[in-house]
Amino acid sequence: MSSQGLNRVVLIGSVDGEPRYRPHERGRHRLWLRVRTSELRPDENGVKRERLGWHSVVVWGGQAEGLSRFLRSGHRVAVEGRLVTRKVGDAGAPRWDTEIHARELLVLDRPASATDAAA
Repeated sequence: MSSQGLNRVVLIGSVDGEPRYRPHERGRHRLWLRVRTSELRPDENGVKRERLGWHSVVVWGGQAEGLSRFLRSGHRVAVEGRLVTRKVGDAGAPRWDTEIHARELLVLDRPASATDAAA
């Protein structure tokens, strides 16, 4: 067996909040968003409870630029990428931040709007 590891993440969830886009003059465009996931898990009594998770996702380059034009809160997305952990904060109180750097982000459907509900 190979001693090399695998760093791969696949998520399906909803965009939570508005994505933040930062253009860059050298083509390293960056789109940062939060993806909310949910799963049903049994508690200590065997009752299934919903467990929510929020994940930071970063999309780079041309895909970031294109998605920034229409991706909004509530869109369901599928994300495939890798985990990146980095140290943030000052030397006195550092903390670790983990993000998913997306290789691919697919928009599965758009959020329901008030006009859609009325139709």
